[in-house]
Amino acid sequence: MEIGVANGHSTFITLSALARNGKGKLDSIGISPNVSSLLAEDLKRNWELIVLPKASKKALDNALKSLDPIDIFIHDSNHLYYWQEVEYNTAFKYVKSQGFIMSDDVDFSYAFLDFIRDKSLDAYFLYDTRKIFGITRKKWLITSLMSFFEFAERMIKLTVYCLTLIRGIPFTNRLLLLI
Repeated sequence: MEIGVANGHSTFITLSALARNGKGKLDSIGISPNVSSLLAEDLKRNWELIVLPKASKKALDNALKSLDPIDIFIHDSNHLYYWQEVEYNTAFKYVKSQGFIMSDDVDFSYAFLDFIRDKSLDAYFLYDTRKIFGITRKKWLITSLMSFFEFAERMIKLTVYCLTLIRGIPFTNRLLLLI
């Protein structure tokens, strides 16, 4: 689930990963239907764009309520403090207990830092020379069903995905850098 589509860069990367995995669906929320110029029609089969009638807390809550529980929430829309705070707190209610909350451009305001502090969440930050990407999880838990190595592998894949969003470099190139 992502909020903020614009030209569809992160949408393209996410949908390409879903197509490669052969499963999954991406729900995107935006304020205009005129988005996603980078998306080919074949990628759109696992994608739904929800256009908010207006950017309001109530409209966002209604849209998120209509979806399945969220595994991964990505903020990449309006970076003003107020709207980031609205998105994080509204989405948090609908993110699964082991779900991720991610945010692009967390250096635009203190909203992400305040959110993780207020919710007592741990967070990780990926950065390069021009962007800072924040990642947190509702509940960090290694269960008896998941070994430490399985957990580490999942975290590496998540990091690769986030780096791909930040830099726009194909997934396989990033994976080679981490190995």
